[in-house]
Amino acid sequence: MKRGVVKVTACCLAGSVIFASTGLTAFAAGEMPLAGIGAEIIASQEKKENSETKKVITTGYDSLVIAQVDEYVNIRDEASTETGQIVGKLYNNSAAEIIGQTGDWYLIKSGDVTGYVNKDYFVTGAQAEELAAEVGDDVATVNTETLMVRKKASTDSDIIALVGDSQQLQVIDQEDGWVKVAVDNDVVGYVSSDYVDCETKFVEAESIETSTAREEAVQSALDRADQMKEAAINAMNNADANEAAYAAQEAIVAAAEAKQLASEQELDYNVQEIASTAVSSADEAQYAAYMAEQYQAAAEAQAAAEAEAARQQAEAEAAYAAQQQAQASQASAPASENASAGGWKFCPECGTKTEGMKFCPNCGKKLM
Repeated sequence: MKRGVVKVTACCLAGSVIFASTGLTAFAAGEMPLAGIGAEIIASQEKKENSETKKVITTGYDSLVIAQVDEYVNIRDEASTETGQIVGKLYNNSAAEIIGQTGDWYLIKSGDVTGYVNKDYFVTGAQAEELAAEVGDDVATVNTETLMVRKKASTDSDIIALVGDSQQLQVIDQEDGWVKVAVDNDVVGYVSSDYVDCETKFVEAESIETSTAREEAVQSALDRADQMKEAAINAMNNADANEAAYAAQEAIVAAAEAKQLASEQELDYNVQEIASTAVSSADEAQYAAYMAEQYQAAAEAQAAAEAEAARQQAEAEAAYAAQQQAQASQASAPASENASAGGWKFCPECGTKTEGMKFCPNCGKKLM
């Protein structure tokens, strides 16, 4: 999820709040530089006669507002739901800076979006400060070449780690010139507040173009997942395990892409639902691939059984043909040969007892 940065001077929440250069634009006291659509909105308002928009110059948490909405609130280019065009979305717990006010509407800046939002959707002042502690991510950035992390908040305490310039540390607490930080999951200690810059990161607003582009990209991923799901089902019906496995893998890739895109804005519930549908399609494709493997194995087993049955049938028919041929040969043998054979004999092939014959009357085998 995209986050902006609100810098709190000297790692102390009681200091003045300004938007840092990362994410939200930094302003000196009384300055309000704007560009793009934000400048157009301000310029448009300044040209209107009897404009009710008032420039607001505040410091600390008086200038910071935090959205409190179910999902998001639209940011408009005018202070009206009827005539104002949507230029962005401000999600729940997102932070913005008040730079003006028209009636019940704040002119705010958050991320790269400037526009109007009804003030009823925000908390300000002490409420914003209290909420910021819950929804903001406090980060300390090292501003010296090498900084010692100590076990306790004292220069006499043991050094447990060394961190380098520009390394970011999670802030846990602050006390008397020291900042308690987490270097990683295993190392927690204290650094001097003189050698770190503390910031609080909040969720930012995003432009309607960014939001729309994300939704279209997630929808495209869903369409691919659905297409591959259908391909897997068709392959399953044809007992083609290889084709089904390929389609299932492609559906998994599409679903993963949808999830990754959706993770950029977890509060966009519509996008989350689309991504969830893509995952379901991938699951169905995987099941189809599994069934295709079962069907193919069954089809191969049946084919093998049918081949064996055909082989046995062919052998039986060949044996029967041989028997018929032997009988025919015996029947056509000269009677004089059998007649002159004399004595009792047993056929070495079928065991038939004969007398006075040279050929077995049953199988046609020549008698010795």
